[in-house]
Amino acid sequence: MVEDVHANSTDANYVPEDELLEPQTFTQGELNDLVRDLDLSKDKVELLPSRLKQINLLDKDVLVSHYRKPNFDLAQYYTTDGPLCYCNDIEGLYANLLQEHSSSDWRLFIDSSKRSLKAVLLHNGNLKPGVPIAHSVYLKETFVNLQEVLEAIQYRTHIWNICGDLKIIGLLMGLQQGFTKYCCFLCLWDSRATGEHYKKCDWQKRTYEVGKTYLQHSPLVYPNKVFLPPLHIKLELMKTFVKTMGRTNSAGFLHLVGKFLKLSEAKLKEGVFVGPQTRQVFRDPDFEKTLSELEMSAWNSFKWVCENFWATRSRPTTEKEWKPCLTHTRRWAVACH
Repeated sequence: MVEDVHANSTDANYVPEDELLEPQTFTQGELNDLVRDLDLSKDKVELLPSRLKQINLLDKDVLVSHYRKPNFDLAQYYTTDGPLCYCNDIEGLYANLLQEHSSSDWRLFIDSSKRSLKAVLLHNGNLKPGVPIAHSVYLKETFVNLQEVLEAIQYRTHIWNICGDLKIIGLLMGLQQGFTKYCCFLCLWDSRATGEHYKKCDWQKRTYEVGKTYLQHSPLVYPNKVFLPPLHIKLELMKTFVKTMGRTNSAGFLHLVGKFLKLSEAKLKEGVFVGPQTRQVFRDPDFEKTLSELEMSAWNSFKWVCENFWATRSRPTTEKEWKPCLTHTRRWAVACH
């Protein structure tokens, strides 16, 4: 038997099994996935396909030149007009992305940073990636600039729901900026009547008459189309909770001072927390042990709202569930004020 194996291995017609296997070649789709996973720069994205083609690891129909202008098929749906780049054909863009566009399934998110002003369509439920439809590195957050953005993307045609922070919403609703007396876009909530905060629930509905109640311009969007980002509300509630505890230097506030040693005293007293820090407090069992009975009821209500009402995969809630949360929070706030 050993002689037979030796004879086969020295046979002139013998071919090892490894040499019978053909190399697996990349298709265009597989190559696109590889380029995306490697996160190659624009300058190097064409080098990898070129090298693979030299050693015959690409299918015959794979085009290396495809990566010279990777966004060429999408560029036709965008227009650059002065400082603003915007989408000129929403329906065509979604058709190219093999997606169906329905205004009720998407919301328009507008925000700005020190570097840019951007508008992105976000899917309700976050099951699909966002689609950027406007961008500028020169425009700032002003009423005129936001009006220009909405006109460019033809907002009046689609009437998406609007999502943004309070500054963006205030500008879209034509409100005067700064610490004004009536800063709410829904009602005439008096920001200076601190004695009525958390006590008075029914405020007069706002009228959108230019020149009155700090309204400088006619609103660009309908009030019922405005949604506030859950993260902003969470951070503001956390800020209010910590600031209220800080006024009396309660045991809960002192626990946070010892927990976040890198935060300055000014930030702690003002309750300036970010999302990860808030989640750390949620997972800290020692923090809850330092709270009083009244603080604990308000804290549990806050946690319930964050976990069930504003969570990424939140479930439907009923009035019977969330109404006690408002009652506990209001009772605690009134006692502290």
